[in-house]
Amino acid sequence: ANLLRVYPRSGGAAVLEWSYKDNGPKLAKELDLEASARVGDILYFIGSHSNKKDGADAMADRSHLFAVTFSGAGANTTFTHVGTFSALESQLVAWDAQNAHGRGADYFGLAASTAAGIAPERVDGFSIEGMTTSPDDKSLWLAFRAPVTDSVSRHKALIVPVDNYNALIANTATTASFGAPVELDLGGRGIRSIDKGSDGRYLIIAGPSAGSSSLVDRSFALFTWDGKASSTPVELDTDLDALRPQ
Repeated sequence: ANLLRVYPRSGGAAVLEWSYKDNGPKLAKELDLEASARVGDILYFIGSHSNKKDGADAMADRSHLFAVTFSGAGANTTFTHVGTFSALESQLVAWDAQNAHGRGADYFGLAASTAAGIAPERVDGFSIEGMTTSPDDKSLWLAFRAPVTDSVSRHKALIVPVDNYNALIANTATTASFGAPVELDLGGRGIRSIDKGSDGRYLIIAGPSAGSSSLVDRSFALFTWDGKASSTPVELDTDLDALRPQ
């Protein structure tokens, strides 16, 4: 269901549901919502932008970024749609193909990753699973489960900044302005979630493009990172695999 739900911190059932099928962006089909980020009283939500598991194209359904403002709390929370942008996938492909990042045309192989028949769980697939903001909140960072980058060894996780995200949501711009991409060595894993703490540091849940990987001692791992492209994330000694049902 295309719903935002509000839950009590103490646990239990949702106390409010807001349908973004019937309200706001009015997305009739499954968005495959993967991540959100908050800036002030605005919440940003993004779909996976991926193909279906069998590789069938789902671009029109899953390729949306939308934002709402919120006020109140609990059952009295009110969401108000701000805007929606639905061209990130095609513009990311063009950005890569045209060497707008300066690393060589088609460096990340996004045209091939988004092609029909390519499953998102492949190491060369395409799936946005994390989203957060830069340390100064001026850029919205898209974090990828796939592709895992570096054309030779496929071992780096990819983050692409969107520098004009507010203008895209406000419909005062129709073309995304992408910042310098960031590639992080997470031991061959992609990014499953990334969040910025109140101390300005980031916590990353990293995992393989597929459900598991024999190439690492732990398929899933936690990392902390200071948000600087030149800094190496630090892996924490937390066994996330032990939390997964066998």
